Amino acid sequence: MRRLLASGGALTLLIAGCSSKAEHPTAPPPAACESVTFEDAAFTHCTAVPGRHSIHTVIGPTNGAPYRSLSQLALERAEGGPAVAFALNAGMFDEAGQPIGYYVENGERRHKLNRNEGWGNFHLLPNGVFYGRAGGGWAVRTSEAFAKGVDRRPDFGTQSGSTSSPPPPPSPVISGYKTTGGAAISRCVSKPTSS
Repeated sequence: MRRLLASGGALTLLIAGCSSKAEHPTAPPPAACESVTFEDAAFTHCTAVPGRHSIHTVIGPTNGAPYRSLSQLALERAEGGPAVAFALNAGMFDEAGQPIGYYVENGERRHKLNRNEGWGNFHLLPNGVFYGRAGGGWAVRTSEAFAKGVDRRPDFGTQSGSTSSPPPPPSPVISGYKTTGGAAISRCVSKPTSS
């Protein structure tokens, strides 16, 4: 799953990747992110690779207030916690930092699919859902296709604005461009290695 992330301002889809599955790798795994320039704009391009990375959504610490920045996530991460390859904000949120669209964290649905009409980026149709199993099998579907075709709750899921291409502006679910809101944070946890 590839993402282009704007090099400043609030980002809206947090994806995190972790270490290689290899027990004793001969070389470190390649970096998940690299600097790129496209049409004279600098970006950070990050790639999560199934089998090497896992994706998780996190609103905030257990029983705590939602994270409101990546700096807050970094400061509050558990010491000795799993490595994070990259992270960014995910989905669309209200003023209190709670999701306004479909949101699943660790297999627990925290907000149902939002198919309401309204104004703003979130309601530009078709909007969509980025979801999947932590270790792979990631997908992006329009909200309508998700409602009709997904009958098993994923490990993670986040709904955001327009999935159409070309513009209206692409959804962070599709391309990683920034939108408004932002509190949910996805993180990567290392997969256990087998002996």
